[in-house]
Amino acid sequence: MPFARSFGAAGWSVTFAIPHADALPDNARALLGDHGEVLPLSAADLAGDDAAFAADAIGVFSTGSTIARFRRLFADAAARRGGTRPAIFTGFNGLVYEKFEEGLAWRLGYDVVALNGDRDLAMAREMLGADDGGQHFVVTGLRPGARVAQGGQRDRMLLFAEQVAVPDTPAERTVLVVRLAEVARANPGWKVVVKPRIRPGEATFHGEVADLGALIAQSSPPKNLVIDHSPLPNLLARAGIFTTISSTALFEALDAGVPSFVVGDFGIRNAFGTHVLVNSGLFRTLEALGPLDELVLPGPAADWCAWVGHGIDGMEALRGALTVRGMRTGDLPPTLESLHDIAPSNGLSARFDQSMLQACNNFAANRFAQAESDFSDAASAHPRSTRAWRSLAEAQIAQGRLAAARQSLRTAAQLKPGNRNIARRLSAISFPARFFPGLRTRGRFDPIA
Repeated sequence: MPFARSFGAAGWSVTFAIPHADALPDNARALLGDHGEVLPLSAADLAGDDAAFAADAIGVFSTGSTIARFRRLFADAAARRGGTRPAIFTGFNGLVYEKFEEGLAWRLGYDVVALNGDRDLAMAREMLGADDGGQHFVVTGLRPGARVAQGGQRDRMLLFAEQVAVPDTPAERTVLVVRLAEVARANPGWKVVVKPRIRPGEATFHGEVADLGALIAQSSPPKNLVIDHSPLPNLLARAGIFTTISSTALFEALDAGVPSFVVGDFGIRNAFGTHVLVNSGLFRTLEALGPLDELVLPGPAADWCAWVGHGIDGMEALRGALTVRGMRTGDLPPTLESLHDIAPSNGLSARFDQSMLQACNNFAANRFAQAESDFSDAASAHPRSTRAWRSLAEAQIAQGRLAAARQSLRTAAQLKPGNRNIARRLSAISFPARFFPGLRTRGRFDPIA
């Protein structure tokens, strides 16, 4: 969203390509809709999309392997089309706590790679050498375009941003609840509000170890210790103090002008991400916090802010770099794919991608025999790809090869038990349904979906 807002404010038209936008929370969908059109496209589909090739620039923000896969498919599509192509760029999804080098290796090969701060740039140059390995970098900042809100009347509220896997054991999460409760009891004139990372029943990238809300409910909490699922910006607008262990909500709080500190009760741990916050000057312990009315919280250290990228806005530099590289005819920068573990087991091998791309093109052109051959090759390259097997079945059905299609669908069903779409499709071409042609469209799916 910071990228979208900044590009939009500079007069660019913004479109979001999201494969499963309908699965997003309502407030996230509304936020996206306020800033541009939303298209239901996966990264693989986007790489060869006609509308995408009419754009000036494409930004890809996803997991590292998907970013690398898009770059490979886009390069293939651009080579086939010839002529000009959009500039492509990528970056990191927030503060990088660990595995920066691995993440950078996935991202190399884009026209521009956006970095958060001096820390990222120094690590990139240490990894690639003084010439940056031929890769162009732009330091854009952690939350480019953010503006510090003016202080106003705030509630006597201590807002704690929870993380689903920090701490990562039930015992330590219980300790966290106990210490938050102690702060609440010692400050009866304040409300201690816990903002959970997710609502009950929701999921995120990390599995939740123990629900903090449930632990609080079981601990006979003081009345001024409460759970609040309201949107974070709404809570920050009222909070008198903000704290967290290592959530990047810290930077939203700093941008909102809320006095903030980092919970240091669990020490400096790489697994928790607190090692990145060491020189911030923000550490305090809940155990020794004292009266909140007397708590003095200076802002973060300036050197540390520049190091991690807080308060930096390099979006104008990014747009300038993309404009120079936009609608290019030249090759993309080099990658480090030889250093990746792009194994067939994760479905990202070049052979798999190329076979699937050729197969989908042949299927769309009604060249079903060739599509079957290509889908078969993709399934051979990645035997655990349900998509490859069920697409192979479609190519076989289109040629009337129902026995072969049933075998392909059975393989797909074994890989993804309980998938109703596959089961319906198998039923539609099995005895006795195969004697009723009108039923054969039951469960039809698009092989390139």
